[in-house]
Amino acid sequence: MGRNESDCGKILLRTGFCLIFHQEKYTAKIENRTGASVDLRNIRETFSLLGCQGDNLVSCVDFDGCEIREKVKSLGKRRENPSKIDFFVCVLMGHGERKGGEDVFYGADGDPVAIERDIVRFFSSVNQCPWLSEVPKIFIIQACRGRVANEMKSFGSNRVASDGAFSRPHPAFTIQPAAEADIKNYCKFNSTISDFVSFRNVEEGSYMITCLCLELKCNSRQKSILEMLQDVMTAVSNHTGVQQPAIEFTIGNFTNMYWVESNPGKYH
Repeated sequence: MGRNESDCGKILLRTGFCLIFHQEKYTAKIENRTGASVDLRNIRETFSLLGCQGDNLVSCVDFDGCEIREKVKSLGKRRENPSKIDFFVCVLMGHGERKGGEDVFYGADGDPVAIERDIVRFFSSVNQCPWLSEVPKIFIIQACRGRVANEMKSFGSNRVASDGAFSRPHPAFTIQPAAEADIKNYCKFNSTISDFVSFRNVEEGSYMITCLCLELKCNSRQKSILEMLQDVMTAVSNHTGVQQPAIEFTIGNFTNMYWVESNPGKYH
């Protein structure tokens, strides 16, 4: 594969596969995500720069729940790594909720897809998705994880939308290791902590996606992937005053992994 280590011990990730599930318009009685198209453009541009190009950059827009599950399973049918990718990224951007003790992501038809069970565990399973078994997998989730919220600071045009109702104060954040030992080699980066809402500017896009794309474009040469994600957590918290992203991972040597730009210098 294109992955290699430099004499400084960095693990360089040059070529990847990026799968995007982007929900903006809903056929169910769920509010449309005004401004979300900005996030899709930003994510596609960012991961194109980081080595996900051509057939390795896939956008699934306004899929119903069953279509999301079918797309995930169709990728699992591969039995080899045909493009010799170094990493896999799955981005979920849409309405979410905490139901039955697990995070769900709503299809356009209102069908809830279990993020952990139907997506993360599937792609992280050697039996169900063998071609990704040795590849670091990063899941980026821009969605609410509950209905708890706090009044936030102004940001951009100050036109803010979310899925939840305001109720109690926001707790302090922590970076927590992955709780499950049976799924390997993955990182899950959530836009907010469990039980809380995630905010979006209806003109400028989601706060976490905005901060993430800016960080990856500007600092991929200087910082490891983990360092950049940690800095995004701080940036989102500082910008909003209440929203705190969360990260968990089981990837070995994650502190030494770096993305390599396919078009270096464009944002430096």
